[in-house]
Amino acid sequence: MGYASSILQRDVSAEKTALQKRGRKKSLWGSIGRTLGGIAATVLTGGVAAPWAVGLAAGAGTFAGGALGSQWAGKIGEGKFFQGERESLEKELGVFGEANVVGGLKAAVTAGMGQKLQLMKDAKAAKLLDPKMTDEAFKTLSRGKGFDFAASPLSRGWQKGRTSLFDAYTDRKLSGI
Repeated sequence: MGYASSILQRDVSAEKTALQKRGRKKSLWGSIGRTLGGIAATVLTGGVAAPWAVGLAAGAGTFAGGALGSQWAGKIGEGKFFQGERESLEKELGVFGEANVVGGLKAAVTAGMGQKLQLMKDAKAAKLLDPKMTDEAFKTLSRGKGFDFAASPLSRGWQKGRTSLFDAYTDRKLSGI
């Protein structure tokens, strides 16, 4: 019996180590995906986008990035032992797992609230610069616009790159090269 129990203990230990390794990998890739998804959503939304639009984009980007990262990391796997722990890890770290859903909701609320505070700050600064500003104009500024891709960092970077490429082309053309 001593030999059989030592073999069993070795198998249990090896499976536990493999399960922990797969869980860490899935958690890491889900986290990386959520981060990149949130960053992509931030880059695509504009600086004066409405808080609901920023929140929606951040939440959706975070959730989708986490789902892709979790999917890319693969399944937790099969085994003889730790069935309950496997199910729990899959429920928490899976594509539609708690980590992705909670991360997406948290990103949406945080980004929406942050955007609303920034818009209110900008509207108050504009009101200080122009004391004759109407209440309706103040409300419009503090509400923001829907999705404002033209004011997004991606759009501004694209315009800057296009302008510098055009300038380099015209400089070259004018110099006769």
